[in-house]
Formats: sequence, C-alpha cells, structure tokens
Amino acid sequence: MASRYSKVQSTIWGSKKLKSVDDTAKLAYMYLLSCPHGNSAGIFILPIGYALTDLDWTEVKYKSAMKVLEDAELIACDGDIVFIKQFLKFNPYNNMNHARGSFNEISGFVESHLYELFYEDLYTYCEKYIDEFPEPLNGIETVSRRYRDGIETVSLPIPNHNQDQDQDQDQDHAQAHAASPLEKAIADFKAHRKALKRTMTPKAVELMIAKLNRLAQTDEDKIAILNQSIERGWLGVFEIKDNARASPQPNKPPDKPRYTQEV
Repeated sequence: MASRYSKVQSTIWGSKKLKSVDDTAKLAYMYLLSCPHGNSAGIFILPIGYALTDLDWTEVKYKSAMKVLEDAELIACDGDIVFIKQFLKFNPYNNMNHARGSFNEISGFVESHLYELFYEDLYTYCEKYIDEFPEPLNGIETVSRRYRDGIETVSLPIPNHNQDQDQDQDQDHAQAHAASPLEKAIADFKAHRKALKRTMTPKAVELMIAKLNRLAQTDEDKIAILNQSIERGWLGVFEIKDNARASPQPNKPPDKPRYTQEV
C-alpha cells in the first residue's frame, strides 16, 4: 500500500546535502518523499514511466536528477527500486503492528542490496522493532562510517565475512576456549542466539559489537551486558541494569529492556 503521507521536517532546508544539489534535484527529492508510490519504510518500486508522468519530465532530466541525489548520498537506487536514506529517522514506526505492516510492504526487496542499507537505518533509528525484520541475506563487505569507528575500538577482530555460518557449535566453543574473556562472551552470545533459532549473520555481529562500544567502555562491562542478555533470553544487547550483577530475587519477574531511539 502506498503511503498517504510522510513527514518532511522543516530543518531539511538546512541540510548540507540538500543544499549541495541543484533545484531540479531538490524537486526530485521532494517528489520521492511525497509521491504516491512510496511507503512507510522509504524503500519502494518507482517505475520510471510513472515518475515521468507525475513530474512531466523527460527521461534524461529525471535520470540526471536521480544521479545527483545518489551522488549526494540522499538516496540509493537498484533499478526501479528507490531507497530514501534516513527516512526512518523522520518517519519512525509508531508500534509493532506498524512495523510488521511495513515489512509486508518491502518483503520483496530482501534480496536487493538496498535492503542492507535499510536495515542499517532500522537498527539506528527504530531498533525497538529490529526483530520484526529478517537480517540481510548477505553481509556487507564494508561497514558504514557510523559503525566503522566504533568497531575499530573493539579489542577483537571484525568477524570474517567468509567464515562459514554453519560451522559446528563444538568448533565455536573450541575457538572460544582459547579466546579472551570478551571474545568468549561474544561466542556465548552467538551460541545463545543460535539456540533461540536466530543465528547471527556476520553483519548482525558487527552491529552488535558496534552497539557494545556505545554502551560500555571496558571489557568487563561489555561482558556483563552480554551475560545480561543471555540470562534474560534477549536477542539484542542493552544498557546494563543496576542490579544486573546482583543475585536474582525470587518471585520477581525479569525487567524488560529499556529501548532508546538513537538519533
């Protein structure tokens, strides 16, 4: 279902990226934000014929404007599929049903490399709903700038994208046995996810490590965060609770994770 409306923040006119493009590209961008072919995820199919009719433009003019927007990193394209970057920052999901309905609209795009870009934005702006969407089918060879700096500060190597995801659990444990405490904790968390039938892809591991860097500075605290998620059966990692290291209290239900939207 096409989106009936989307938010256009007034601050958009102060965007350095938007200011860097010409007026034709600006109009094309506003068209993408408000066209009847869009949806609640910001990734949608836009046949060129529809766009030319809506805008009353020539094909040359339209393709030129789209190329300018891609070069400015405002959008990304894969054939007729268009992804508006940071769309979820200004149009976040309101609830679980909203997120689930959104995936129904974009489920056909999972094999496109644009879905990987969408998943990064989903993790950044709507992490609360991350489990409603499947992880990208293929890991991304390079990590976006927002994650790369954080990953380089981790005291362990970035996971190898060529590593066999289906390796035996015994082999994982053997590697963890000779690893540092933090590496072992990460291996334990991966095994925990595997036991829940939500095996982590290399990309998911990278995102998790990046978030650990944001949540904690020391290996001890990162290990505590991982152990907290394992103990409470969580699929993700979250800020450590004050009583996370304390002995569990009988007959007290576990706390729910506190989700925060990072902008």
